[in-house]
Amino acid sequence: MILVQNQTSTVTGHWGEKRRASVTGQGIHTDSHEVAAIVCLQRDGVEGAKNRFFVDLQGLKPLCDETVLAERDAAYFIDNMLYHYVSRAWKPDEAKHDGKRSVMILHYPADQALFGAANPHNTLGARSKDSVVASHKF
Repeated sequence: MILVQNQTSTVTGHWGEKRRASVTGQGIHTDSHEVAAIVCLQRDGVEGAKNRFFVDLQGLKPLCDETVLAERDAAYFIDNMLYHYVSRAWKPDEAKHDGKRSVMILHYPADQALFGAANPHNTLGARSKDSVVASHKF
């Protein structure tokens, strides 16, 4: 069974204004599934919100550069072998309306999220909510 979720973030602040460290509020993490995908459905008036994948939970060993998922772009990954992160988001200075970022998130198997089942194949962990390594520019 595949878990499919839609997540929409409303971006109200400009660069430099206080907001959480990640548009998702999760920090560097794994979702405890075997595989996952993120598909950007809408991205309007949003800067930042860049995806990045890491070997380590501290974010010291990135696997790639930060990547913006534009509308219709997708990232597929083996969730139980790496960590992922989405950076903070802000709206451009000239924006007259709030920004919107909508993504569809797919996870397999869905048992962990639906029934609280442990995944014996994923022993990775998560950092506390909104924590970011201060010396890194995400």
